[in-house]
Amino acid sequence: MRPRHVKGNITLLGIVCLLLVLGAAVTVTTLGLVTSIYENDSSAVDAAALAAASDISRIIMTDTNYGFVSLSPCPPIGKATVAADGQPTEVSGINAIIAANRLAVLVAHKLQSRELMDLADYDWARQRETTKALNRYLQSALLNSSTKFFAADGTVVKPYEHVKEILYKNLRDRVKNQNQDFEIKNLRLTLGWSQAYMPSGTSVPGDCMEAELPPAALLAGSYRAFYKIPACGRVFYFAATPPRSAIVDSKYFRSLESEIPCSIVKVECDILVHNHDEKSGTGGVLEKLLPDRLIHHAACASAFARENVGPRDVLSVCLRGGIPDGISCLADFLNVSPDPVSVTNISTSTQGDYLVDENAQIENSMLVVGGQQPRPCQIFADAIYTWLKHVGASVKLNSVIAVMKEPFIMALPDHSIASNFTFEVSPTGRASLYYRPHEPFKQDIRSECQTYGYCPFEISASGQALLAIVKNNCSKVGITNGGKHAGQPVDAIAANWRELSYYSGTVESAAAIMAGGLSSHATIQGMEALNIYRAPIPNSISPASAVFLTSAGKKLENYPRTTFYCGGEIANITVLPSNSSPGHHM
Repeated sequence: MRPRHVKGNITLLGIVCLLLVLGAAVTVTTLGLVTSIYENDSSAVDAAALAAASDISRIIMTDTNYGFVSLSPCPPIGKATVAADGQPTEVSGINAIIAANRLAVLVAHKLQSRELMDLADYDWARQRETTKALNRYLQSALLNSSTKFFAADGTVVKPYEHVKEILYKNLRDRVKNQNQDFEIKNLRLTLGWSQAYMPSGTSVPGDCMEAELPPAALLAGSYRAFYKIPACGRVFYFAATPPRSAIVDSKYFRSLESEIPCSIVKVECDILVHNHDEKSGTGGVLEKLLPDRLIHHAACASAFARENVGPRDVLSVCLRGGIPDGISCLADFLNVSPDPVSVTNISTSTQGDYLVDENAQIENSMLVVGGQQPRPCQIFADAIYTWLKHVGASVKLNSVIAVMKEPFIMALPDHSIASNFTFEVSPTGRASLYYRPHEPFKQDIRSECQTYGYCPFEISASGQALLAIVKNNCSKVGITNGGKHAGQPVDAIAANWRELSYYSGTVESAAAIMAGGLSSHATIQGMEALNIYRAPIPNSISPASAVFLTSAGKKLENYPRTTFYCGGEIANITVLPSNSSPGHHM
């Protein structure tokens, strides 16, 4: 029989152990509840950051340099981007603008063209201005303000309100059955960039050696985001824009810097969680175990960029009197000499398209470059550079150099004669020279506000005198400065020109370069187009009468610009013997 004091000690020890176990259980339960609350709150903030990042990807900005600009490109289908001609315009992604500028710098360097490099330098300064403007614009869109910001489809985008809605919805769902309520305090949305190792999503124009990139600047086949990318003494930065918005580690977040295109959104807030016990009333067990907690949360997410879809527009060249001596390829236009007697003339159509709109007029504008009259090679370079700006985000560098040095050939294998050439880029980034038996575009019509050059020149080696007519349809872009068509590529004579045998095209060859019905899953109907001799073109559709239909025969909801079907003309260079009349070109 045990002494009474021993039994008492055992009982006391048992009570102590029980209290310890209960305490541990309460502690574990408390920690579990706290962890659950924090994880639930963090998950809600992550969802809010993804929503904000998705929103800024859709916001478009009107820019004097590049027209409509956004973090994500958008084809010409948006209701909020309609030009004076009644058709929507393209939205340029900021990374595409920067990539095209960098490619142009490399092309100018490899071709040793001072004229192209001058244009690239001018554009380099402009894209940096646009980057700064876009950063400011997107940061203002993240504020809690009454200012309206729009997507290309015309919808109003409200990131701050959207984030609040996402937070409240997710937190309500999480606390619904947990005897809790909450308050959101100090909500703030900030635009910035990340020091994390991230791809930009913008493809490089070749391998590191070809694209003149240090290995550290290449990531997953694209430029590294937010990293100093060199090119011929110039520096370029790219935003991180993957195919869909993604969470980014917030510890690498850095606040907005003007020179870096910013695409990371940081969402911060304090969440005050109130715990209450409905069964016990005020002062219940849950409230004693878990008093109100104010927890700071932060999450970051990257914006996204859509794939740049649709056919690539073209640079066209017409050689009326055959291939001149000394002009064997496109690159040769950059080295011609001015005519010692004649004067280069630059003109612009005002009050509409010349030869189309009744009140349109031609105004001569003596373009001054460095205080001197422009030389023909500068006018040629401007047309070539405008083409590079449009295709430079997707084309391979060596392919561009090769196609610019590819000889013009007029006698084709089928014994026909080609005097019309188009420079085009495939979806894989390959630049090609196509020979067209007929002229796909009207060269007499001048688009409003765009430049038109009358350039007498001579070939230094032979002294041959020639005349060039250079039409740049995209020299000025945007609904503010770009005129009736906002500086968009102009329609071909036939809207479906790349599908027609008349222009050496087929439905299959058009689809291979993302053009035509097979690629767009749409069809067009309309009146037959007439060629430059007013004769009908078999199976063609006139752009003025073209109606876009779905594969089911219904009218498209988002009606595109006509050139989105088969592509348009960015610029044209037409060469004539100097003793011939420009005719309808003047």
